[in-house]
Amino acid sequence: MHLRSGCERSNSTKKIVHHLGHRPCRSATHFLLRLYLVSIVEHAKAWLSDDRKALGEDWRDLSDLEKIKQMANRPPATG
Repeated sequence: MHLRSGCERSNSTKKIVHHLGHRPCRSATHFLLRLYLVSIVEHAKAWLSDDRKALGEDWRDLSDLEKIKQMANRPPATG
């Protein structure tokens, strides 16, 4: 149930926030390209959220090589 609700939230975001269901596309390739780009944005937001939980709001911590190594070795976030 948890995985299904996650997929439904993702699909809803793509349709409502990014208007993939309302804008006409010239071809299937054009639609798939837009879908891939929206998915990349969605994942980037999730990764940034995880990094903010681990490091706080100070973006300068992202340039600290030791903290980056620690983040790379930590287990993935769940939930």
